[in-house]
Amino acid sequence: MQRLVHYFAVLGASEDELGRALQLAAEAPGPVRTALRVTALERYPPQDHGGVPLSQQLAALPEFCFPGGALLTSD
Repeated sequence: MQRLVHYFAVLGASEDELGRALQLAAEAPGPVRTALRVTALERYPPQDHGGVPLSQQLAALPEFCFPGGALLTSD
């Protein structure tokens, strides 16, 4: 079967990671630059297609999409 898109993945910081960074920013006396660890939060479909697996590449996807990492900055 032909597919226009094989997979859809949502990447970002987890709620715990984002909460930690926001708390750090709120407690800091001045501007803050905090690195966030990006992970795969969701994917569709949840299982791999037979001919095109995503599971093997999923761990490397955050580094591919965010090669410089993600930063949370405050003023």
